Order: sequence, then C-alpha cells, then structure tokens
Amino acid sequence: MSSAAPKSKTPEPPGKRERNKLSKQTRIISVARRLFVERGYDNTTVRRIGRDANVGLGTVFAEVADKRALLFLCFNAELQTVLDGALKKSSAT
Repeated sequence: MSSAAPKSKTPEPPGKRERNKLSKQTRIISVARRLFVERGYDNTTVRRIGRDANVGLGTVFAEVADKRALLFLCFNAELQTVLDGALKKSSAT
C-alpha cells in the first residue's frame, strides 16, 4: 500500500486552439450583441455578424444553430455579467 499523498492536479492552461476558439466565441457574441442593439434583431443577419466578427459564416453556425440561439447567448452573457457583479458586491459586504 502506498503512503504517498495524492497529487493535486492543477488545470493546464488552454492551448492555442482552445484560446482561438474562445476568442472567436467572444467576438461573435460581442458583435451580435452590438448589432442587435444598433440595428435590431430583424435587421441583423448572421452573415453580417460573422463578417463583423471576422469569422466565416460556417464558424458562426458551428457555435449556434440559428440567429435566435445567438440572441440567447447574448442574454446569457449579459446575465452572467450582472450576476458576477451582484455576487462580488454581496461577498464584499
């Protein structure tokens, strides 16, 4: 029987491919949010979101099934920002 202490595994930092994927996701959501606010949902196309995010249309559809799903991602990202801020203020008191 081994008496060695269990090794604690620290998560490895994401590799270049994963960082690139996360960067694209962030750009897509950020651009979609901006365009939805500026132009409205109906006047924003997925093609325009991809172009402004500097990704191909296929890349956008690899992340989301349709424009509606992209709108929900924008809502979720905004909600997470608000939640994080609220929790940070709550823990500071």
